[in-house]
Amino acid sequence: PAYDKLMRARRGSVVLIYSLDDGIALWGHAEDAAAAIEKGSISLIMMSPPYPTISRKYGKMGVPEWLSWMRRLTALWSDLLADDGTLAVNLMDCFVPGTPAISPYIDRFVLTTVDDVGLHLQGRHFWHSPTKLGNINWCAKSRIRPKNTVEQVLLFSKTPHPNWDVDRMPRGEYAKRSAAQLANDKQRGKEVRPSGYDINPDAFARRDTGPIPGNLIIAGGASGSDAYSKRCRENGIEAHPARYPEELPRRIICLTTEPGNVVYDPMAGSNTTGKVAMELGRKFIASEPMLSYVMGSSLRFDDRPDFKQHFQL
Repeated sequence: PAYDKLMRARRGSVVLIYSLDDGIALWGHAEDAAAAIEKGSISLIMMSPPYPTISRKYGKMGVPEWLSWMRRLTALWSDLLADDGTLAVNLMDCFVPGTPAISPYIDRFVLTTVDDVGLHLQGRHFWHSPTKLGNINWCAKSRIRPKNTVEQVLLFSKTPHPNWDVDRMPRGEYAKRSAAQLANDKQRGKEVRPSGYDINPDAFARRDTGPIPGNLIIAGGASGSDAYSKRCRENGIEAHPARYPEELPRRIICLTTEPGNVVYDPMAGSNTTGKVAMELGRKFIASEPMLSYVMGSSLRFDDRPDFKQHFQL
């Protein structure tokens, strides 16, 4: 019934729903959409797939089924990536059903992606959401687990040297320090560290762009009162229930792509990734198997003069 309400795409078909000068949105399963995209044309593939063992309107998979599905998809996505491209996958820890033990499915996915698909693990970004709710059973009822406020963004590349540049990332500000403290810092940089490293102090000198960013992203979950949610309610469209905040794709897009590059989200949901990509001067391709969610995502762009609706309900 949920599939009927959300209008799930038929396997083997891909339909163009809307387009802009720098983006397109497709209705179709990730497997089918991959066949419609030029190989080697994508600089970043970023998505948040349904997690295993968690029930959503997409359905529910066990861990073995999920790992097999994602292995097939990752092999398809590898072909779409440019040689210096990046695959970013947002995942969260899940409990072993009926127990407070954590499933090692993320670790298995990493090993499968590296060992079987042949991608290179480039790192992990950690998304801390202060507003995240804890597990009802193990956190709220039995109170034997602290709530997990952290999700991971796993970063893989097609070759060992992807097109990354931290100078493209949003920067904070240096802590205020006196001239004497700065001089002391510079002197300490000439010392051999306890680890044995003899570091060139110029490598870590202060730059006008700000301090080197870390891999921790702190951002609350997407608001239910944002413009997207309000537009969905006004148009009688069900909003996507599991949206990540814009700061997540913003950090990853800046790190891994340049203006004009193409960013693809194969499980686009409300198409937060595409919205942020366009704001940053990138192009986007979005695909999503549930037509209701694709139509809802169009409300992020329908006020633009270059917006074209190709399919009507």
